[in-house]
Amino acid sequence: SGPLIAQSNGIMVQYVLMYLVFLICALFLAHFMARSITNRISSVIHQMSKVRKGTLSPMASPVYHDEIGDLIDTYNYMTRKMDQLMEEQAKSAEELRIAEFHSLQAQINPHFIHNTLQCLANNALANNDLAQYDYITALGQMMRYAMEISQTVSSLGEELDYVYRYFTLQKMRFCSIAEFKICPVYPRLFLLPKMTLQPLIENCIYHGGVMKKTDGFIEFTAETEGNFFVLSICDNGQPIAAERALEMQKSFSMQKDWFVERYAQLETASNYRSLALGYYADGIPREHIGINNVFMRLLFHFGADCTIEILANDYGGTTVRLKLPGQPQVSAPDTIYF
Repeated sequence: SGPLIAQSNGIMVQYVLMYLVFLICALFLAHFMARSITNRISSVIHQMSKVRKGTLSPMASPVYHDEIGDLIDTYNYMTRKMDQLMEEQAKSAEELRIAEFHSLQAQINPHFIHNTLQCLANNALANNDLAQYDYITALGQMMRYAMEISQTVSSLGEELDYVYRYFTLQKMRFCSIAEFKICPVYPRLFLLPKMTLQPLIENCIYHGGVMKKTDGFIEFTAETEGNFFVLSICDNGQPIAAERALEMQKSFSMQKDWFVERYAQLETASNYRSLALGYYADGIPREHIGINNVFMRLLFHFGADCTIEILANDYGGTTVRLKLPGQPQVSAPDTIYF
């Protein structure tokens, strides 16, 4: 029994020694792992403390893709995004500063020109040059009207005042004796998009050639047709060809179909501009853009019930008819410029 006891004691000692060795190794490994984890966490905390001071510096890519490695990757992504956002903010601030400067320039230049025109008009009046006074005054009043960029809707009376002054200046330019005829009564306060009539009058001058005729004229009329209000602009210049009129009517029809199809997609009125720009990006011929722009703005203002029609008339020229929903109160204008 003595040798057996001694042998068992030796085995117990071996087990105890092995246990102590494994325990020491486990403690060492745990210490190593804990130190590695705490060091990596401490480095992340140190980098985050730099972020609090305004320094965005990413960490080195992690060697181990464990939870802490994922934390470091997330931190690096966050710092990159923050740095990108700060750069975009700085760029936006610079662009805002430049835009404010350009806006100030845009305000100063027209006001300077308008004030200069007033001085020139006063000098013309002082020299009893009434014709020059009328021309300069008309140009100054046109500029004042056009400078009101916040005003997107105008009354019919304001529109007619503006196009009459435009017509007066064109008469001076072409040395013409053409006339601009206005119906004696019309709803001066009827609202429509600003700059609706000017492109139509411009077409009469440049495409119709009314200024080149000794008896040239442009005639504006307003009347009601059922539940619609019709504005007509007639001239006795060059008549529109039947093929061209048909082509433009097809363009208007396509434009209305396009508008109706996409109108339901709009959530707010702020999307109107992007919708219109999208239509012109679809390939509208450049020569149509002016009058198509007029029709697009009429669609936005009055809805899909409005129409536009271009046709040859009995005067030997061209007529443009705008058929708009509504029954305005027709009365004599309170101020007559014509």
